[in-house]
Amino acid sequence: MDEAQTGTRQPSAGQLLARARARWPRVSVSEEELAAALDRASAGGKAAAHAEDLFLAIALARREPAALQAFEESVLPQARAALKARRMRDEAVEEALQQLRERLFVFGHIADYSGRGPLASWTRMAAVRLALNLSRGKAAQADEAGLDELVAPGIAPELALLKARHRPEFKSCFEQAFQALDDRARTALRLSLLEGLTTTQLARMFRVDGSTVRRWLAEARQQLLAKTRELLRDRLGLEQSELDSLIGLLLTQLDDSVRRILGASSR
Repeated sequence: MDEAQTGTRQPSAGQLLARARARWPRVSVSEEELAAALDRASAGGKAAAHAEDLFLAIALARREPAALQAFEESVLPQARAALKARRMRDEAVEEALQQLRERLFVFGHIADYSGRGPLASWTRMAAVRLALNLSRGKAAQADEAGLDELVAPGIAPELALLKARHRPEFKSCFEQAFQALDDRARTALRLSLLEGLTTTQLARMFRVDGSTVRRWLAEARQQLLAKTRELLRDRLGLEQSELDSLIGLLLTQLDDSVRRILGASSR
């Protein structure tokens, strides 16, 4: 029995695209991109029921600014609410969400989203599981709790030795990447990480809303990691897997590394 007989005719990619563009009008994704993503999602036998969210995820995977803003405004608040419902401190909530952003958009695991469930629910579940592992001090082993798709690559002993061997270059690349940030990014990081100002305090100081400050901080961290990766690749000529693992090491120490740079520059 065909779809017409059962009355369950599926919308075309063009129709789905029109709905997605109506929901996310500032986000740019082509019909071909959406159709390809829908095909990949249905390869396992289950169709993507949430094509509009898949549309957003495509743009998020390339870190399109409008998509990142839509994520901050429409998706992440549900994850934040779920963490606060667990009576987590505001600082712990924001730390978990920041690590989630890094895993999704720096390491590219937003591409794992298939569209079979709502993006907000997928993100909320990931945030809660990540927060639980962070609170247990097991962020590097989160795959044991079902978060293998959101964890930075594991660090093998030989890669730790590689970092030790190239410590001066590693430190130099990170410091150079930090200096490449614009003044606003460096100032926001300094006030947040060194002086301990909250998002609310920073928003009041910059006369913007809290989501804007959170986006600034997220973008600054993403730029730091991306620039450090680029400099390390050019300077050391590492294999991609080694480079990813070194960046994974940096990710676990990112805020502390920034604090050291800021602390040294203030003395």
